[in-house]
Amino acid sequence: MSKSSSESRRAPLASTGPSEVAEGGVFSYAGLHTESEDFLHLDVLRFIAAFGVVFIHFRFDFGWSARWFDGLQSMVDLFFIISGIDICHVYGRTRWGAVNYYNFLVARVARLVPLHLLTMLAYALVPITAAIIGVSLFSPERYDWSCFAPNLLLLQSFSICDHLTFNIVNWSISAELAMYVLLPLTLGVIRQSAFRAFFLSGAAVLLLFIFVDNWWERTADWGVLRAIPAFVFGVGLKLSEKSLAKVPVPELAFWPLVAMLVAGMMVVPYHAAMLMLTYGFAALVFICDARRQAGFFTRRLAPLGQLTYSIYMIHPLVITVFVKFLGLKVLNLTGDLLFVFLAACIFSVLVFSYISYIYFEGPSRRWVRSRLSLKRLN
Repeated sequence: MSKSSSESRRAPLASTGPSEVAEGGVFSYAGLHTESEDFLHLDVLRFIAAFGVVFIHFRFDFGWSARWFDGLQSMVDLFFIISGIDICHVYGRTRWGAVNYYNFLVARVARLVPLHLLTMLAYALVPITAAIIGVSLFSPERYDWSCFAPNLLLLQSFSICDHLTFNIVNWSISAELAMYVLLPLTLGVIRQSAFRAFFLSGAAVLLLFIFVDNWWERTADWGVLRAIPAFVFGVGLKLSEKSLAKVPVPELAFWPLVAMLVAGMMVVPYHAAMLMLTYGFAALVFICDARRQAGFFTRRLAPLGQLTYSIYMIHPLVITVFVKFLGLKVLNLTGDLLFVFLAACIFSVLVFSYISYIYFEGPSRRWVRSRLSLKRLN
């Protein structure tokens, strides 16, 4: 995300969190670093997953059928699984005193909140700017000011508003933050038992199937429920790492697995079966990391995993400003010109994400942690 476990992600409350730049990363280019050799396959997979979400939100502008790419929605659940693996890897053996718990939350807030606040500010300016220049808004219901405060406070996955508003991907960040808040309780119940983690994850899935209609599709309407079984499943994978490392899944299987997963998500509608398949693929990819056998391309692409959060948070804003306003309203693009413009916009997501990660997220993260963290009690 080679250092020893005590120096990298396994260090409780270490100076770098699960998605943060580590000094002297094993692989690096253009300011992007892998933190260690531990999860190189997952680093690549979450980068691919981020662009899977991008294609979900671009598909209608390309004129693709709603059926195509629909299964890519389960990429969000894949993020929750990877997060469970990552967080357990770093904080699984932390002694949760008040100071350590506070510092953990500061680290997670420093990772998530600055870019969240920046994108929320940008989205707040969209309807104001539209009113000033006298243009109509695409999807005006998205700019529901009664939902602004819940969005700002990252509470939107708790059904405070019944529809997605402003930065529509923030519901999953809200759910992710809830998993962090509950982490000491979750780990306390699991108590380093992979069996307990898988049992709790399975029990949560079963209860959701019984009591919550279409729970796998929830976003603003209690989307936090989607995070619970996926996150706990990720914790279970991490706790069973030594056993999974014995499963004979070769490194050469990684790219075919990823291709099968993406192809399946592109042609299979998003429903419970697709979601369960995603859980299984996540386990197979984790086995590749458990066996510590990353190949040439995996090692070179892994640093791009650092851009996942930026891509995820910034791409809806690119769609709003560049596609909806500039491309469709100002330039009135159609046909091949629109197709080329959309392709350029997708590439711009990567550029803007890189700029954000290097020049905003990294500095703001360090600034927040340096000012809010307390001296740790070991």
